[in-house]
Amino acid sequence: MTKRAAVNQGERGAALVTVLTMVAIMSALAVVAVDAASMSVRRTFNQTRMEQTHWYLLGAEAFAIGKLEEMRRAAREGAAPAGDWHGRVLSFPLDDGMMQVALYDGGNCFNLNSVVRQAEDDAATANAGGDAVCAAA
Repeated sequence: MTKRAAVNQGERGAALVTVLTMVAIMSALAVVAVDAASMSVRRTFNQTRMEQTHWYLLGAEAFAIGKLEEMRRAAREGAAPAGDWHGRVLSFPLDDGMMQVALYDGGNCFNLNSVVRQAEDDAATANAGGDAVCAAA
């Protein structure tokens, strides 16, 4: 009987260490799970905001096209000058505020991609027509 009591005294804290180790592992897993859920919520929020921005921009484009048609009609009737739209800022209301759109002519922009050509070995060379583009600009 004394031999058995000696064995039990040597293993007395083993169960406590095992339980504490399991609690530590479960706590670490819980932290990982909560972090993953938090990241998922942030990703969903960002995706929702990006989608809302996309629809706002589509609405702004439709609004600007409608305003341009009105200005074109007014210019044809002589009520407004023909170039009155360039650089004009249009505002329209949103649920949470106001969006402003500036109208600019995209035909007068200089495209740098037409000046330089990227070779397959990542070397940049001048385009054959690029000199003419630069001279015209």
